[in-house]
Amino acid sequence: MLSQPLPTDDQLTARRQLDEARRAFRARKQDARRKIVAGAVVLRHADGDPAFRALLQLILQQHVTRPIDRQLFADLLG
Repeated sequence: MLSQPLPTDDQLTARRQLDEARRAFRARKQDARRKIVAGAVVLRHADGDPAFRALLQLILQQHVTRPIDRQLFADLLG
């Protein structure tokens, strides 16, 4: 019976780093999906509730400052 050699410290470190990178990737992906879903819910609610739409417009005007980001909300920021 042939036994496998034990992994070296460098191999173990590389494996840990790869595992951490995969966890971080999954976390970023999940965070992005969460924001997309929440944004969709907020925008849909704003379409049907004028008071909420006005509040959302105020929040966006105060917090969305980059021109490229403001373009995304041109319909709400007027």
